[in-house]
Amino acid sequence: MTIRDMKVFLAVCEMQSMSAAAAKLNISQSAVSQAIRAIEKHFDTKMFDRVGNKVYLTDSGRNMAGCSAHLVSYMSHMESLMRSNSRRKLLHVGAFGHTIVVDLTQKYQEQNSEPEIAIHVHSPSELISMLSSGVLDVIITDSKPSLPGLVSQYICTNKAAFICHPNSKLHPLLEAEHPVLQLQDLENMPMLLRDEGNTSRLQFDSLMLANNVNFFCKGVFTSYEGIFSAVDRDLGIGLATDRSSSAAAHRYKRIEVIGADLSHEVYISYLARKENTPYLTDFCDFALQHVTDLYNTLTSV
Repeated sequence: MTIRDMKVFLAVCEMQSMSAAAAKLNISQSAVSQAIRAIEKHFDTKMFDRVGNKVYLTDSGRNMAGCSAHLVSYMSHMESLMRSNSRRKLLHVGAFGHTIVVDLTQKYQEQNSEPEIAIHVHSPSELISMLSSGVLDVIITDSKPSLPGLVSQYICTNKAAFICHPNSKLHPLLEAEHPVLQLQDLENMPMLLRDEGNTSRLQFDSLMLANNVNFFCKGVFTSYEGIFSAVDRDLGIGLATDRSSSAAAHRYKRIEVIGADLSHEVYISYLARKENTPYLTDFCDFALQHVTDLYNTLTSV
């Protein structure tokens, strides 16, 4: 069984016909049948039920379709990367959120035509794993990573920001032009929060627990843009960060929550054994020089 067999299999899934799949792929129908037989023989199970001129996926076929789609997609991605690597110089930079790395990449590329910065946004644990395995050259994380042989440098501090709809009707306290709440007031508010692996979320949960304040989590989001979208609809109070929220400042109203001064340090890191990788230390030095300026520009919006 080969990747080509999987591509043929997915074409049959899409067209629900061996002959139609053959026409789409510009190969013979016998080649299509041979690919399907190879897959069924490999797994010793039937992938399709044949009814008239059409074929329908079995339960095994549905499982195979999902896995094949992922494998073919990854293979295409790998081929694209390999071809790209042969044509241009790339530096793979990962970050826990898109705002910092996108702003930094834009400024760096304005001044440097090489290397091309490839951006990867993942959770902190995934970033560390990808750096350790060599998939990434540099990572930007919202806490100092714990990994042997790592060079980590502090680049800025990110503060939490509580936000609501500019004309929020959720609670009378939110109707003021510049709302000021006590920590206990959040007990009566629906909260829009990041996923539990997010640093600001962890700090918020710890703060509420330490002060014995129960709260209602209205929504959990894997990105700040999801929180902004929910705030746009006045579904709750969002917990974002200065950096992420300032870029969308026109969409919401900031809230001061007394006793909730949440912040975390941001680090840029790379493996010491890779410090001779072309452009790696140059990019890190650039980040150290410019992230604070980018941060101040955003938070003054």
